[in-house]
Amino acid sequence: LTRRNTGDEITGLHREVNRFVLFVVLATLIGITILWITWREWLKHRHLELINSTINFMSSKWYYSLN
Repeated sequence: LTRRNTGDEITGLHREVNRFVLFVVLATLIGITILWITWREWLKHRHLELINSTINFMSSKWYYSLN
């Protein structure tokens, strides 16, 4: 990701910074994914009366106005 101005070599510091940034980005994405899945499953378990997105879309006025 980052390179020296004089050549194509990546220095040790640049390599470590790139690894750290990659680690932070991947940890954030994995954490968000786990949180989203947990929240979705909790809502399904605790709030059965909630309408899922497919039923909500199919019963909307916008969908029926297209047909």
